[in-house]
Amino acid sequence: MELQKWGARAAPVLALIYIVGIVLSLTVLNTSGIVDPLERTRFQIEHQGSMSAFILVLYVLFGCLVPVVAVALYERLSPGANHLMKLATGFAFIWSALLIGSGLVYRNGLVAVANLFPNDPSAAVQLMRTVETIHEGLGCMIEIPGGLWIVLTGLAIRRTGIFPRPCGTMGMVVGTAGLLTVIPTFFVPAVAAYALLSILWFSRMGYLMSRTNPIHHAA
Repeated sequence: MELQKWGARAAPVLALIYIVGIVLSLTVLNTSGIVDPLERTRFQIEHQGSMSAFILVLYVLFGCLVPVVAVALYERLSPGANHLMKLATGFAFIWSALLIGSGLVYRNGLVAVANLFPNDPSAAVQLMRTVETIHEGLGCMIEIPGGLWIVLTGLAIRRTGIFPRPCGTMGMVVGTAGLLTVIPTFFVPAVAAYALLSILWFSRMGYLMSRTNPIHHAA
């Protein structure tokens, strides 16, 4: 039951990190309106401390918390859906590793870019582009591992009846939105839906895992 407490605490933190990430990426750390690569790189260097902290929280801390939630859910759901939860938890671990690697690539890459910029701005811009490409690739801009984890967990919830069936359905919807990011036409709305629905899903799962005497709901 101790693991359930950790999972119950970690899940709403994941939701909170999503909220913080959305707010900051749309406000003070928004680089989407900077078209010139040189100015974009200069902005990231000038805000190096804030950008590094933002990425470390959004990717590294988030990635470290994912296995806590995943293992807690595995412990709760595996008695009734063992194979599903083994597969789901495997994808959660993959997602976690990619997120942590992505955050560390960006943090270390930005330091290298900042050191190079004063002497060779052009080379720094090219390096920043490389860092961002690797960071975005590892960081699952295409939400396959996370989407599969949540879809399979949602399916396990519906199959076991441990949690209310609507939570399982919601998990399948959230995960499907993540999987749809692989289709370029759907990328922007799918990313938005995945992030916003994940906030609700993680918050709800945190609440359900916090219940010391879980009620089995009929499947």
